[in-house]
Amino acid sequence: MFVAREHASRVQLHAIVGAPDIAIEILGFTRDRDEVVKRDLYERFRVPEYWIVDPDAKTVRILRREIGRYETVATFSDNDIFTSPTFPDLQLPLATIFA
Repeated sequence: MFVAREHASRVQLHAIVGAPDIAIEILGFTRDRDEVVKRDLYERFRVPEYWIVDPDAKTVRILRREIGRYETVATFSDNDIFTSPTFPDLQLPLATIFA
């Protein structure tokens, strides 16, 4: 999870009180839970952005809340450079990440 500096008061000693700015899930054996249950939960609690990292498929999807529902705004694969509208200066070569 990521909480922006302007929302730092949400970070308490033992919990985050309120929604993080970004939730990031790395898929594994809980794939169904991450892509359905957690997605619905993050959507309901208005997490603005959700990244789904799939190490098996070597992909990263960015979902953003648009009119109350998540929409996939970008999908990156193994040979792409990952970027995010939230972090315009971030450039991650996925081939390096998934190596």
